[in-house]
Amino acid sequence: MKNVLKMLALMVFLFSCATVHNKDLFPEAKIIKADEKMVVSQKDLARLKERVNEYWGYRIQNNYTKAFEYEDPNTKEKYKIDLEEYLASKSRVRYHNIRIAEINFIRNDYAKLTIMVKYTFDFFEPVTDEKDIIDKWVKREDGKWYRIFTTDIGQAPLEN
Repeated sequence: MKNVLKMLALMVFLFSCATVHNKDLFPEAKIIKADEKMVVSQKDLARLKERVNEYWGYRIQNNYTKAFEYEDPNTKEKYKIDLEEYLASKSRVRYHNIRIAEINFIRNDYAKLTIMVKYTFDFFEPVTDEKDIIDKWVKREDGKWYRIFTTDIGQAPLEN
């Protein structure tokens, strides 16, 4: 019975690590502006945070179909990235959690986020690691923030 309780406690702990609970993942994120005169509204900052949180929440839940909706439509169109190709590129990575270290506004409609990502890559043998990545987001004409899709080697095919 003790072993069953320990196993249950471990499962609850692991599940909590793999789930985004906090609606605001940015309590200690440093906010940087390329130009000190740049004005970024609290509404834009809040909406960017919300979209990033939703996007990474879907990736942590392994719901890449929903995450695909957050990828920049201009990039998808220009490079002809469809859902099937997108899903195929994500099959071996499992995300556990993220921490936003920095939000750097290059322009009012373009931000680079430094994100600490904990993930497992499953190729021949599962390997879990943490690393900083740069996540680029752009605000489009519809007023929504979108993640600029990155290729397998981690480079964005489109800067803006």
